Amino acid sequence: MTKRLLQDLGVLPQPTAEHQQLVSYAQPQHWPNQEPPAQPEIEDDDLEDDDLDPDEPLDEPGEEVEASRSEPSDALKAERRKTNQLERELRTIKRQLAQFSKINPDEYERLQEAERQKEQLEREIASRELQLEAAAARKVKAAAKERDEALQDVQNLRKERLLERLFVDADGRAGGDNRGSFFEIFKHQVGGEFRLTKDGAGRDLLEPIDSKGNVLLGDHGNLDAADHIESLRTHPVLSFLFNQRGGLGPATVIAEFDGNGLPTNLQSMSASELYLASYAKKPAGARR
Repeated sequence: MTKRLLQDLGVLPQPTAEHQQLVSYAQPQHWPNQEPPAQPEIEDDDLEDDDLDPDEPLDEPGEEVEASRSEPSDALKAERRKTNQLERELRTIKRQLAQFSKINPDEYERLQEAERQKEQLEREIASRELQLEAAAARKVKAAAKERDEALQDVQNLRKERLLERLFVDADGRAGGDNRGSFFEIFKHQVGGEFRLTKDGAGRDLLEPIDSKGNVLLGDHGNLDAADHIESLRTHPVLSFLFNQRGGLGPATVIAEFDGNGLPTNLQSMSASELYLASYAKKPAGARR
């Protein structure tokens, strides 16, 4: 660009015709009334049979036109349905807005406050109902407990009545002092060995049991309560609760000699032996 500017200003010399290069352009020449060169003909052999599928039907222009017409028609219907749906939703929203525009703000606030008060009242009522239900459940539980205790007391009284009858029939000793009677001692010591039950006729019955709650067995099945009480008459500790039968009572002095004339060793005797020795007759020749 600088070189061209200097040439224009005349500073640099202009190139002469000898130094200029010739530029040639290739351009086809057409003679008048001359036809263009003919294209080579395509023979039938150049067409291969594989290019055409005999089983494939030829496309008919009518079908393409119908398909091109049906596709825009379906799309147009879908667009119309969507537009109609949007218009219906818009009309619904407009109606709702129109209804809201008719509401008085003060009236709306008053209604909201009334609704809040209603919800608060419902919560208080529900809480009160829960409290009442809990209190009623506690009362029912307490009443059921009292009922069970009363039934147990009735059972204990019925059992005590049968024990007292057995004690009397077994010649139990009467009386006592401020610490209790003989029967109370008997009930406290022996009452746990009996269980209240029913006989075949539905009457109350006492059956002897062991420490594990199993029924005691006798010679002919279950042990009878009267037989169990009778066995306690010779008990080394509990025999004092019963009056002795067939005698005037315990001897005032235990025999100093046994039946063989040997001295009696009281320290080597058990409680039951001491008890029996107190009722034994003194042997002949014993000192008084």
